[in-house]
Amino acid sequence: MPGFPQKGNDVFHVIGFTKQEIANGVQLRSLQLNSEAMKLSSVMHQRFGPLAHAAAQGIVVEKLIEVYSLDAFGDSEVFEKLYGNKYMVVEFFNDTALTLSNQFKIELPPVIGKITRAELPQPLGISMRGRCYVAA
Repeated sequence: MPGFPQKGNDVFHVIGFTKQEIANGVQLRSLQLNSEAMKLSSVMHQRFGPLAHAAAQGIVVEKLIEVYSLDAFGDSEVFEKLYGNKYMVVEFFNDTALTLSNQFKIELPPVIGKITRAELPQPLGISMRGRCYVAA
């Protein structure tokens, strides 16, 4: 995404979703992160005015939210080799996505590992990718 240099050593937190968690809506509720981040940006805009200007002044910081996904329905052999048969979907949350999920009290399964951008398996789906603003 323009303005955000991506480095191979960027860290992603690996979160596995079981069939039961998916059936219970846990994975679907994780998508609340997007609407909560939009609400936060709206609050920041009301408080500080245009966010790009506020970021240039160092009042707020622009962050990139990234959540990628890998599921057992693609290349099931590769998926099973990497994550076993306990999970149906594995998602990769960057630091910002995980921090904001915790801040917004979005219920997620436990983190099962960490991985760098360079180590992310391919091909990945994009669950969420966007900008948000947080107080500096």
